[in-house]
Amino acid sequence: MHKFIRYWLPLLVYAVCILVASLWLRGPASLVKVFGDKPLHALEYGLLAVLALRALGHGLNLEMRWATIGSLVLVAGFGTIDELVQSLNPARSPDPLDVAADALGGLVGAALYLLLKRLFRKVVKPAVQSD
Repeated sequence: MHKFIRYWLPLLVYAVCILVASLWLRGPASLVKVFGDKPLHALEYGLLAVLALRALGHGLNLEMRWATIGSLVLVAGFGTIDELVQSLNPARSPDPLDVAADALGGLVGAALYLLLKRLFRKVVKPAVQSD
């Protein structure tokens, strides 16, 4: 139960929030005007990839390479589903380029997570060994 709450619950809550936003919200117009919607998609799905990577890697104890592949597949699939859900909202329209931005954001998010995890391990490990 502890692994579910720590690793899977954040992923599930975030995924539901994405779907709810797709169904009922129009989107943060002021941010879209400043940045465009593709960077926002990338940021949103970068975080989804990080949460998926944590859930698959630590929640299921998968090797990191398999957890990474799984998280990228999950992000691309979920991005596709999200675009299909948007077609149910008359104020939104599905866009295949959004799926591409979602997948790219997932790739960047997963890569940053793995890089920071590796750097953090190198910083913490020597400090622990020196005590």
